[in-house]
Amino acid sequence: MNLFIEGSKGAVLGLKDRLKRGLRKFLPVAASVLAGVVAGPAASVVTSFVSSQLGKIGIRVDESELYSFSKGVIKGAGIDVLKEELISILRKEKKLTKEDIQSAVDYVIRPLFARLNESLELLKSNRELLVEQLQELGIETRDIKKRIGSIEVLQNKILDELKEQRSTLNRLFSQLISKFGFRESKNLIMSSKVWSQNCIIASAYDYSGIFDEDLYVDRGSWPLFREFLESDYPIYLLLAHAGMGKTWELASLSYRLQDLGHPAYFISLRRGLNESFEAIFGTKNLSEIGKLINKYYSSEKKSTQKEIFLILDGLDEVYDEVERSNILGKIDMLLKETRGVKIVLGCRLYDWMESRGIRANREIIQERTFGSELSELGIKASQILNRFTDRELDIAIDNYGLENFPSELRGIARNPFAFRIIAEHYVTQGRYIEVDEMFIVKVLERMGFDPITLSYFNILVDEILRSGGMIELSTMLREIKVNERSFSNIMSSGLLVLKKRGLGVTIKIQDSWRTYIERIKRGKEEEKVKKISPEKPKRPPKGLVLEIKGKKFEIDGIEVVIGRNLITRRIEIRSPTSGTIDTGIKEPFISANHLKVYVKSNEIYVEDLDSTNKTFIGDKELEPRKPMKVAQNQIINLAKKVNLKITLKQQKDS
Repeated sequence: MNLFIEGSKGAVLGLKDRLKRGLRKFLPVAASVLAGVVAGPAASVVTSFVSSQLGKIGIRVDESELYSFSKGVIKGAGIDVLKEELISILRKEKKLTKEDIQSAVDYVIRPLFARLNESLELLKSNRELLVEQLQELGIETRDIKKRIGSIEVLQNKILDELKEQRSTLNRLFSQLISKFGFRESKNLIMSSKVWSQNCIIASAYDYSGIFDEDLYVDRGSWPLFREFLESDYPIYLLLAHAGMGKTWELASLSYRLQDLGHPAYFISLRRGLNESFEAIFGTKNLSEIGKLINKYYSSEKKSTQKEIFLILDGLDEVYDEVERSNILGKIDMLLKETRGVKIVLGCRLYDWMESRGIRANREIIQERTFGSELSELGIKASQILNRFTDRELDIAIDNYGLENFPSELRGIARNPFAFRIIAEHYVTQGRYIEVDEMFIVKVLERMGFDPITLSYFNILVDEILRSGGMIELSTMLREIKVNERSFSNIMSSGLLVLKKRGLGVTIKIQDSWRTYIERIKRGKEEEKVKKISPEKPKRPPKGLVLEIKGKKFEIDGIEVVIGRNLITRRIEIRSPTSGTIDTGIKEPFISANHLKVYVKSNEIYVEDLDSTNKTFIGDKELEPRKPMKVAQNQIINLAKKVNLKITLKQQKDS
């Protein structure tokens, strides 16, 4: 039963009561931006938010000065225009340097628009809430479908800014050296706050949602981390399976370190270590970076010396094995060159144990790592982050304000990614999500599964269940032939686990997920209706020919995913049979996983994978996750930037 009834004010208020406080305040702002009307509390909410952000970095501004800026936000002024207006306001504060002002502007703008985007998403996902908010502004609500379309246009504009991690405002390190000689290390801390916040926000729109202190669950890391702070070890290694909340834990550590006076830079390795070093330090040369940090550290009094922290997230999301090895080598070189720097490194447990690139340099890193030897795993680590304990799950439920949480969901909700999907559904829909195949797919996608990896996962699960609950690893490698990247992602998820059995190794489904997966598979079998056709089936095609921007690519196989490599920014074609093909075509508007193409019954189907900038056939926008049959050589447009044509490679008759 849907808890929301058209025109039911009480139902809508019930939803608002379940929204966390900060986001609930921002709903009138989102509605006002959508309507272009400066009315109600919206301008005051923006003003209060900006004032609060500035206060966090020690800048006090008369709120009356910010009213014009707040009106600009609501009327839809461009981000560049708003930055200039805020700069002009802050220039009146004579004690602020140019660098202070630039840092402050970035520190305000990005979280402001991140919060606005989240609020727009809530309005888009719940029509009744949108109607209620517009009615409070006195806005006509007949054409709600058009309003929802307007939300998507606004979100695309905002996301283009939020996903961009790098900013000229982040190149502050070398400026501070030349202008201040580190006489005031607070300036350096400010630059690290700006950088970390921007990087965390940018990473959020790939996977896990914006870090929110109100929703964060303390996993008990800090007492152990304090021991690391007081030790002589330079590396803290945080390991976990996918979906355990590593990124949020590292984000929390970076903010805590900054509060203690440490410059702490959160870096997403998925977006490139060299690029981040160049943006932060003004150079990617490790020797020069070492000299800069040494100069900072030696300029501080011994009583107030604070190490610089580099928080490196997502080594497992660097898929090139050589680059993984290189990153660990660079960490080793930097530590040899530098005093006063500590590294916090996050990685998936399976990748740290099994990746060829990581194993090549793992020992030199572990020699410098704070923590204990884990003899059963054959590695050394500072901390392994596990699933929520019952206590932590209760805190998470309370943080989100979830009422009457079903006991049958507790097992699966101990996975933080799964819990977040359950919570988001309850907050927007007012009811708990059904754990079905779509739910499992959502969790896996948040863990970084692309459609090819999902296909392999389904094959593995079917084989495990068919074999009575486990299969030999050697059998899997010989018969299923999962590609290395997909196998690494699957095992990093923790949903399937390896278990020694005699002299062999078996794979089985993780106990807390098995009940749900078995139920879903059993339900699909019961619903399956076998259709026997008297007609002789057509010969299946040999493969596909894809024409992208006039360049043709032949694929052996009938299923591919087209997407953008997040590092090279070039379009890739990913196939279980042909591997990954780099097209050499740069196009930033294509999503990481944009379009799936496959053949069924000799017909071509395309499926938009919930891409940011959408897929079009003619003027028609494809509905996300809904397969559509297309003709051979029909023009398919990706993000209104790239034309694609597909033809079948037919097998020759014998």
